[in-house]
Amino acid sequence: MATTSVVTATIHAGQSLSDPIDCSTGDPVFIVGPTDWTPANISFQLSADGITFGDWFTNDGKEVIMPCKAGTAWLCVTDIGGAKGAHVKVRSGSRDGPVIQQADRAFKIVVVA
Repeated sequence: MATTSVVTATIHAGQSLSDPIDCSTGDPVFIVGPTDWTPANISFQLSADGITFGDWFTNDGKEVIMPCKAGTAWLCVTDIGGAKGAHVKVRSGSRDGPVIQQADRAFKIVVVA
């Protein structure tokens, strides 16, 4: 039987990158965005150890970027679902265009083991 857990990634006010969260226990299956959001797409950093992070790019050299609309949830099977076993940071904006958030913004990521 699958075990479901919810981890929270918070981008703090005045920042564009969240605290690290541990998704290493399973597969991230969907994300719930914050109800208040300074408009921006989201991108990610990944880590195998929770210490050293790198920007997430696909095998064909494209940054993994997802649209984000305040107060919505979305499946991430084909997007961040590939982050199985990783520690993750959520970024407001892209690597080359981060977007500062005006207040703390919390994302909930559902992980299924």
